[in-house]
Amino acid sequence: MTDPQTLARIADALERLAPPPAPHADPAAHPAYVWRDGGLAEARAFSPLPLDLLTGIDAQKSALLENARRLAKGAAAHDVLLWGSRGAGKSALVKATVGHLRGEGHDVALIEVATDQVEALPHLFALIADVPRAFVLFLDDLGFDEGA
Repeated sequence: MTDPQTLARIADALERLAPPPAPHADPAAHPAYVWRDGGLAEARAFSPLPLDLLTGIDAQKSALLENARRLAKGAAAHDVLLWGSRGAGKSALVKATVGHLRGEGHDVALIEVATDQVEALPHLFALIADVPRAFVLFLDDLGFDEGA
């Protein structure tokens, strides 16, 4: 099987089955990203709600906003765990906070990481380590099943 045409057809078929990974999105260019399959992609549908529309969670909103504002200014910030039932607005609060800070002129971006991608976080950290902007990493729907 050394026929060049046959080898070229096999190579083309393999490329269609397993194309090379898409290049990473520029981590300094977009307001939000999705980390999936070891790659950073622009989150094209990032349209956060205005923070003022989220009501009944004023203490959480204030604490998250101030913590994220410190991060955006380059100061020390803390990891945050938001918990509650589905539909309580946790995701909306994180996205609205990033949108609010961007509206204030802070160069901060959101990176959403799926729970099955947690093991790849060191690769993501290496990718964004030298980028001169703040990132809010958002891991949604973490679950802790018994026996897992």
